[in-house]
Amino acid sequence: MPLPATAVRATLAAAWPLHLAPGAPGLLDAVLRLPLLEAGRTREELGWAPTLMASEAVADFREGLREGAGPDTAPLVGAPGGVEV
Repeated sequence: MPLPATAVRATLAAAWPLHLAPGAPGLLDAVLRLPLLEAGRTREELGWAPTLMASEAVADFREGLREGAGPDTAPLVGAPGGVEV
């Protein structure tokens, strides 16, 4: 279900300081500014093609958040029991 970015950001801004969200609002801002991949040139020149669709990569990311996946490094330590996404 598509949501307006402003509504999602406002929710993150309220939830982040309360430790209810897995990422700061600035992370959402950064993700929304990411360029889309156009792999035509890499496919032609290098024979490379993406193995996942963007929707699959986001689904994998969300699954990792829910499960609390991540190595035991300070920025990547998974939340105990995962995070509701």
